[in-house]
Amino acid sequence: LVFAGNVVYFLLYRVDYLFVEKYCSLEQLGNYIQVSKLGHLFFILPTILASAVFPLTAGGKGGNMAELSALLSRTLFFIYLLACGVLVITGKWLFPFAFGESFSEMYQPFLFLIPGILSLSGLFTLTAYFAGKGQVKTNIIGSVYALGIILAGDFIFIPLYGINAAAVVSSIGYMVYQAYIVTVFKKEFNMPLSRFFLFRNSDIHQIKNGIGALLTKDNRVS
Repeated sequence: LVFAGNVVYFLLYRVDYLFVEKYCSLEQLGNYIQVSKLGHLFFILPTILASAVFPLTAGGKGGNMAELSALLSRTLFFIYLLACGVLVITGKWLFPFAFGESFSEMYQPFLFLIPGILSLSGLFTLTAYFAGKGQVKTNIIGSVYALGIILAGDFIFIPLYGINAAAVVSSIGYMVYQAYIVTVFKKEFNMPLSRFFLFRNSDIHQIKNGIGALLTKDNRVS
């Protein structure tokens, strides 16, 4: 199941390249791949956090980790919403400046990919929780739904609208993935939807307390 899940995840992130390569120019392909790589940079921090959530959940701290996973999810959503907002303002001149004039077509597809970036960035800790609980099927089902939408959308719309369509379709697929995982998580723990998206003042105190507890534990061990 884990192997099958990894194959699906790989296709989820990369299958759009095949359609863009077939139906768009090489310059557009280069611009789109750069947009995709930029989006993947946003997943570095969630991946690190997920790598901490998984072993703790597998170790039997399910209830506590469910709350922590939701906290991390909405914190990442809030932080990346601000980061994407900065790139919305600056990206039109920043992308050609940083990557070269040949990447002048990056800005618009990046705008269309932002909803997908925000959706996936908040998913890593939740899917890590389900994996730690042995519920890998939940993650696979959500990713299969998303992959199906991306394959169909890419086949229909990329030949007509190019790399902008690729970004829109990917965002829709990622949002469907998020909607499925959040729905399952919400039902299992009876959490309100706001718990996954709305960052609160009390979250800052929770994060500080969590970091303080980890530092205290490390000092005791050393």
